[in-house]
Amino acid sequence: MKSALLFSTNLKQKVSSIIGWPIYCVLPVRDFCYIFSASDKDKLINELGQTVVKEYNESGYEITKEIIKISYDGIEAIGKYDG
Repeated sequence: MKSALLFSTNLKQKVSSIIGWPIYCVLPVRDFCYIFSASDKDKLINELGQTVVKEYNESGYEITKEIIKISYDGIEAIGKYDG
């Protein structure tokens, strides 16, 4: 998914009917992001680690290795991949 979606004013409207709300995401590079549901959070956080770090380290357009939660309360970093 394109990272720009996370900055859309319609983010909740676009994703909540598909994966629910709140959402979790990782934006390793500017070209794409991973967005996942609360129910998939633990599984996908573990599975995406190597991919996120690799993309971040090899891209010329890196953004962050943080895991971000977006909810009614706002945006917060809940962790960060090492590497």
